[in-house]
Amino acid sequence: MPSQEAVRKLSSLRGGFFTPRSSIAGVEFNPKRKSGMGGIPHSGTLHVKHVSGRTVEFILVGKVDGEAIRHTILRGSL
Repeated sequence: MPSQEAVRKLSSLRGGFFTPRSSIAGVEFNPKRKSGMGGIPHSGTLHVKHVSGRTVEFILVGKVDGEAIRHTILRGSL
């Protein structure tokens, strides 16, 4: 796994972002197929709720363990 500093550097690239764990209120994983994805293989979606009330949806492209990703985010470690 990359270090948190490496992730921060990547997030500064165009289109990148970084969300501090302290601004995340919760994370939900939905394993159902996302409408509109056609034949693109994906493992569901993650919904990240921020303390501001804003929710961001991430489509998990490929075959990944969404529950494990959710737990990693909630633990606050890479």
